[in-house]
Amino acid sequence: MKNQKKNLHGMQILTRTGQAGRRLLCILLSMAMLSSIANVNLKQEPIRTAKAASYQVTQTEINHFFGQSAIIGNSVGLGLKHFFDTTKKGDLGNPTMLVQGSYSFLADFNRNKQFMIHYKGRAMKAKDAVKVSKAKHVFINMGVNDFNTSKDKIFTNYKKYINEIKGTNPNVDFYILATTPTWKAKGRINNKEINKLNKKMKAYAAGHKDIYYIDINTPLRGADGKLKESYVSDGFLHLRMNAYEIWTKHMVNFVKKQLKVEKKARTLIKTARKKLSEKSYKKAVSAVSALEKSTLKSNLQKKLRTIKKLLQKKKVKASATPKPTKTPSPTKTPIATPPMETPPMETPPMETPPMETPPMET
Repeated sequence: MKNQKKNLHGMQILTRTGQAGRRLLCILLSMAMLSSIANVNLKQEPIRTAKAASYQVTQTEINHFFGQSAIIGNSVGLGLKHFFDTTKKGDLGNPTMLVQGSYSFLADFNRNKQFMIHYKGRAMKAKDAVKVSKAKHVFINMGVNDFNTSKDKIFTNYKKYINEIKGTNPNVDFYILATTPTWKAKGRINNKEINKLNKKMKAYAAGHKDIYYIDINTPLRGADGKLKESYVSDGFLHLRMNAYEIWTKHMVNFVKKQLKVEKKARTLIKTARKKLSEKSYKKAVSAVSALEKSTLKSNLQKKLRTIKKLLQKKKVKASATPKPTKTPSPTKTPIATPPMETPPMETPPMETPPMETPPMET
């Protein structure tokens, strides 16, 4: 009986020990898993500094920008309007869509009411429609309905069209959306001529203030240089909704990048003006030089010149002001302390005991 109790007690100890071991193993495994997850998260999500975050552009800012924009186009632009009205309804601040089927530069110049932009219930020239819409940014996607003239004439008409809008709306900036490719050529409307026009418009934008070029042509082309078959809706050049998704993505990314660069330049200009140091000034110069040719860039360059003058004045003032010379502090002469007189120690006279002389024996 005693042996049975001993065996039972031993089994209970082993069971408890095994349970504790399993619990310990589970805890260690859990800790290892949490550690690995933490490491993965650290690799996937790099830490952003406060300075980098201050230049980020929010979706609200993007929506505000497009809410102050007008997009001009022909039947290809009508497809973009349909895309915004359905798939992207309410997105990007609802830009004003000044689009018309069969619209061309000549229709605008000749006031062909049938094919002119219709806005607010009436036919208008582009310059007037932009003015009525109060747009600050104008996106233009044109060209395919103008290839019945020579390629040089198309380029001339494109520039004339922009200048007319600019003349009535001097404070707007322009975003030339590349003429989109065709899947099948029809007469003079072919990818070779489209590519030539886009090349000219890109160079034109680079050389003029407040005019930008956005390449939406390249991302819509296949390896053969034609519009991808998956993007074409009519076997010619009109687009499907998935193509407008690509179009919108590239258009928004361009604007987002531009707003970020502009925000950085403005911020560093303010910092340089406040600190008035060579380091902050050089950072501001670098940020402003990254801007494309624009009215904003010209204004910020003026501010840089002002900051440079203030820096030079600061240097002159610093060099003219004599540095205070340190006068040596008077050396303190130590006060001589008289030597301490120690009184002589009196030593008591030593008493010599009388020597006893023994009696003389006679």
